[in-house]
Amino acid sequence: MEGVLLVPNLTPHATRAAVTRLRDACESLGRELCHARALTYLQAPGYGDALVAANGRDPERLAAIRSHAQLTGHQTIADNVFHRSELAEPARAVPDEWMQSSCAIGSVADGVEKLAAYRDAGADEIVTYGSTPQQNAGLAAAWSAPAGSRV
Repeated sequence: MEGVLLVPNLTPHATRAAVTRLRDACESLGRELCHARALTYLQAPGYGDALVAANGRDPERLAAIRSHAQLTGHQTIADNVFHRSELAEPARAVPDEWMQSSCAIGSVADGVEKLAAYRDAGADEIVTYGSTPQQNAGLAAAWSAPAGSRV
């Protein structure tokens, strides 16, 4: 949530309630956009199947994702037909666990922890995408800080 102007004369209690609703909605929207981006990979013939197999995931779940009514009937992947914001409904079929286990999602501290897990797994370099330059700046700053002082 950035740049939200609340109306005047709200009590602190009403302000807290409004801020909580806004932050929850932003988090939910961010979650759906992240899941929607994953649809591209999961839909791609061969590639989605390889991801599911490599990660030990249920191919039946992949079939269910691919058979969502909004995704069927197109000769191409969803990114070529819809903007990610239009894919919120089919994105709900992508399990949260699939995303949490394979993406740096959440706070900067969560991102640093996930990057460290990939580094510990042997990755020499890590690419981030799907986030804003401002979000990446915070993550890069935390990642480059000495290990004892990281977020």
